[in-house]
Amino acid sequence: MTETDAQANGAGPSYVPIYAVMFGCMAAMMGFVAQAGSLAQIFELAPWQIGLTVTMSGLVWVLTSTFWGQYSDRVGRKPVIVAGAALFVGAYLLLVFAVFVSFWAAATGTIVLLALMVTRGAIGLGFAAMLTASNSFIADTTPPAERAGEMGRLGAFQAMGMIAGPALVALLAWTGVMTTLLLLAVLPVITIVLLAMGLRETRAVDTTRRPPLSVFDPRLRVLCLIGAGALFCVGLAQVTVSFVVLDRFGMGAEQGAQYAGLALTMVGLAMIPSQLSVKWTGLRPLILIAIGAMVGGLGLVLAAVAAQVWVLIAGYGALGFGMAWVFSGVAAQAANSVSADEQGRAAGAVSASQGVGVMVGPLAGTLIYPLGTSAPYLVACAILSVIILLAWTMVARTAGLGASTS
Repeated sequence: MTETDAQANGAGPSYVPIYAVMFGCMAAMMGFVAQAGSLAQIFELAPWQIGLTVTMSGLVWVLTSTFWGQYSDRVGRKPVIVAGAALFVGAYLLLVFAVFVSFWAAATGTIVLLALMVTRGAIGLGFAAMLTASNSFIADTTPPAERAGEMGRLGAFQAMGMIAGPALVALLAWTGVMTTLLLLAVLPVITIVLLAMGLRETRAVDTTRRPPLSVFDPRLRVLCLIGAGALFCVGLAQVTVSFVVLDRFGMGAEQGAQYAGLALTMVGLAMIPSQLSVKWTGLRPLILIAIGAMVGGLGLVLAAVAAQVWVLIAGYGALGFGMAWVFSGVAAQAANSVSADEQGRAAGAVSASQGVGVMVGPLAGTLIYPLGTSAPYLVACAILSVIILLAWTMVARTAGLGASTS
């Protein structure tokens, strides 16, 4: 790969178009999740069926991330980011259209379920392309010492979208479920125009066909394990909270939904200052992972022992803050561990491993929960303890290598 334009000109490219499109698409995606219960009620779908449509996105994410990383190495980052955003928007509009048609045609639940699974799968395909190529774009154009900070900013805008989506659903609820879904599509449509016009390619295209990097590559396997474990813990905690507020605190369905929503909102709110602070701290990516996992583990301990709902909510805030550092650290360390012409494939491998955590975590949470309201949190704490041990071991190993070469 040749020297980037940014480096040649002494100034980096603008990441604003990437931040904007990730915000818009995440808001639309989380807006759909916020209305999943209403859609299930309208079309008489079981909760597990709606869950299956969400899982479909994660499955496609896992299966295609390595392809998108490898493909962006060959054709450049911008084409893949724009294509992913266009695919996301097109699939989202098709989803809205399918919901409209199913509603007015009084379609059966099976037809609706199939339509949701296909469109959600296409949404996952587009999002995987955007996320993988965006991380590669940042890795291409940012010095190693600054990668964690810039990737943290990207995560912060995703977190803002996580909050904005459900908030917009609440504000637009009076328009009806169908209209709200359509209005949510406005954000990604606007941001994709900004992306296409404002993002410039800063990387020479490498047309060499290279095999994808495996998640078992010696340079990446521990990072992939950490990434999968971290998202497993987040997914487990997210699916557990609604059951905990009902069973542990004896709340009714409406009040329980309010407090569960508040806890999940706290995760997104905590991620924003956390990821924005990554660049300010100046910490090495591996240390970010270790400290972030410790903070996240503290949050899970609070959730496990919480006798009052505000303690549970505070625990979720600590979990969000800590995990944001872990995610930024994993992405930056992966980029720093490979050569310049492997950035896309490395990002794809890490993204695929994280998709596994997204898929397995919620399912594991529902299976573990019958053992007790604290059981899922304790399992997640054990996993984060392993992550902390792995991270500090890698810190010690890199310190030893640095000492031996000096």
